Amino acid sequence: MRRPAGPVRAAVIRAVFYGLSLVINIVISVLLARRLVAKDYAAYQFVTKRVIQYASIPLSFFSLWSYRYVATRRRGSLGALLVLLAISVAISIPLGIALGLDESNVGLEAAVLAGLVVASQNVYFTITSALDAMRPIRRALLSPLYRLLYLVGILIALYLTAPTLTHAFIGTLAALLMGAVLGAHWLAEEVRPEYLRGGKETLLEWAKGSQPLIIGFVIGTLTSFDAVVAYDLGGYEVVAAFFIAAAVATLVREAANNGLSYIHQYVLRTGDVNGAARAVYVVTTAALPFFIYAAAHPIYVIYVFNPVYYWAATAMRVFMVIAIVEVMNAGISNVLAGSIREVGLESVGAFTRINVWGSVPSAVYFGALAVLMVALRGYGPQDLILAWSIAYGLRFITSALINYWLLPKEAKGAIRPYVPKVALWSLLAAALAFAISPWSPPVKGLVGSVKVLTFPGLAFLASYFALLLIDKDFRFMARSLLPGIIFGGREQGSVSPSA
Repeated sequence: MRRPAGPVRAAVIRAVFYGLSLVINIVISVLLARRLVAKDYAAYQFVTKRVIQYASIPLSFFSLWSYRYVATRRRGSLGALLVLLAISVAISIPLGIALGLDESNVGLEAAVLAGLVVASQNVYFTITSALDAMRPIRRALLSPLYRLLYLVGILIALYLTAPTLTHAFIGTLAALLMGAVLGAHWLAEEVRPEYLRGGKETLLEWAKGSQPLIIGFVIGTLTSFDAVVAYDLGGYEVVAAFFIAAAVATLVREAANNGLSYIHQYVLRTGDVNGAARAVYVVTTAALPFFIYAAAHPIYVIYVFNPVYYWAATAMRVFMVIAIVEVMNAGISNVLAGSIREVGLESVGAFTRINVWGSVPSAVYFGALAVLMVALRGYGPQDLILAWSIAYGLRFITSALINYWLLPKEAKGAIRPYVPKVALWSLLAAALAFAISPWSPPVKGLVGSVKVLTFPGLAFLASYFALLLIDKDFRFMARSLLPGIIFGGREQGSVSPSA
């Protein structure tokens, strides 16, 4: 078994790879938002962002155990994961068809493709989940490669053919299948026969250990029905605007969170909460300028995606600020999970407590969203999307407070000094963002809107990261990261970390 990579270097290298994915994904998101009509865009996002959550319930329910078992190379871990994948794929196609026809009101051809896309997402995500636990750096490398395939698929689907929902699904399906094949090839290099044997027994063990977690899981799953509530009470325009307003926050957050997901297995295998806390701080402060600049100038960001959603600018400010809390919370939650050193059924009690408390933010979010949507029914879409952003913010603020409270004393002490530093860097970034504003009003054309935002945005980022170099933790990161870049991920004289 390879020695786990240092937390800061591994988290930053992974975040860099996911950052490349972010750039590609922003391009894809802009193309989808501009080329698809609002109804098709809402349907595409609903299928790929929400229906997949319903179809992957068998996998996500056991995701905690599967990750920890695969990360520690337990017998039967991959065998059990394959059984869950088969169940999820069997659910995916009929569910994708049914929800595509019912909620999104698409044609039968598009609905069938929606089912195939959701099934392929399950295959791809299962492979990348196992790869993440066994070869975290290689998993991060797969992300930009897959996004390039995705970009090519969308370009062909929306520009070389008619820009329809059906073609968008076909391009997505092709990219998912090719990405899954590449990921499976890398994963096969780490697989041993014992990981595949005894899958049924391992799955039964997971089932026994997961019974106390049902309440937290069920309530947590409620959050994925936010788009269903918004479809029914607000309409497709509000759903489309949600995915536009939250787009940059979602993409940057995913890059940061994927970089931080390594913290779970790092703390689990080493117990080093101080190194993990430093990694959380470094990744959070590296991500926050993107959120802050978009929060300071939301209308410019919306014009890049699609100017017809200009009325969602205020909601975008809220989503961007909350995204900083989300990234910090993701790091804290991974430290919390890794702090539970037991792997099997011995850890059930600790995770039961975490999951029960973790259900509170989900209940707050779903309840607040439903109440606000009902109370504001009949109001304009700009009011409904703002209400959605407020409910969304309540969820993650509550979650961050609970996760911090649940941390062991040593982990709390490691995280605490970094919280005011993140707040300070956020304020400095905000001051810089308003000082370095776009130099002209927003324009509707894609090239023009990108040009107006890009040059001042780059000047802002350069200024921010230049200031950040005074921070000792970032200087430590640079010293830790450079050998990994120069020597291809391994320090001279050291054992190669998992790649």
